[in-house]
Amino acid sequence: MEIFSPEFYSWMREGSLRSAREIVPLVRRFVRTDRVVDIACGTGEWLKVFRDHGSSGVLGVDADWVLRNKLVIEREEFIVADITRTFAVPGKFDLALMLEAIQHVPAGRARETVRTLTDLAPAVLLSAPIPYQGGSGDDVHEQWPEYWAKLFSEVNYVCIDAIRPQIWMNERVEWWYSQNMILYVRKDQLDLNSALRAAYESTPNPPQRLVHPKLYESRSIPWEQPEGRVERIARGAYRRVRTAFAAYKTLWLCAYTTPTATILNAFCEMTRGVSQIEMAIGVL
Repeated sequence: MEIFSPEFYSWMREGSLRSAREIVPLVRRFVRTDRVVDIACGTGEWLKVFRDHGSSGVLGVDADWVLRNKLVIEREEFIVADITRTFAVPGKFDLALMLEAIQHVPAGRARETVRTLTDLAPAVLLSAPIPYQGGSGDDVHEQWPEYWAKLFSEVNYVCIDAIRPQIWMNERVEWWYSQNMILYVRKDQLDLNSALRAAYESTPNPPQRLVHPKLYESRSIPWEQPEGRVERIARGAYRRVRTAFAAYKTLWLCAYTTPTATILNAFCEMTRGVSQIEMAIGVL
């Protein structure tokens, strides 16, 4: 079980509440939110804000690391599940959330996770990290939006990119939500809401790849500065070693079925990572 510090809980709560208070009213313009389920809910801040806006039933799902005395929803409104494995959630809902969490799901379970979300509700609010966004260190499956849009299209859900334009430069919203948040709805829902249909018709297909200025600025250190060179090289090394680790993890989980190419790729990535670390040492 992963244990987080009180400072982590405080930081997560403040940013989530602040962001949710800006975004929830926007979501409610497009879909019903009487019953809402949040997969990887943390301590339940998003569900609290939905309840504040009139949701009559909420359910949070997350791993056992969540301290029950930190929940901002009722304890009976929280259940334990490991989202990296097959999991089931009781009930049906109007809206399912999965915010900055789907990157922890192994690639081989991505399609299954999308089907779990769509089985729960006719509308899914997804915030999925883009490649190399980074986060907790266990982000094994970061993808651009078109990847998720394709998986949702397989079950007749369409992409509604109507939230990002409205929150893009909103300082009260955490930048990762501004960058990644997209609504997916079952296609028959378009006939129930004219605003939803209009948003669908104006959504690019595939959805745009966007990088938020705050993420860009956090990674943009002048190459001419020695510390900038070291940091860029080190980041490149970290990404390669992380990719190699993910490949080794796959090998460990599927020892008898992992393709030889995957194993070789892991060794190549690790070798490149070590080379970049040596470059950083050389700059120093």
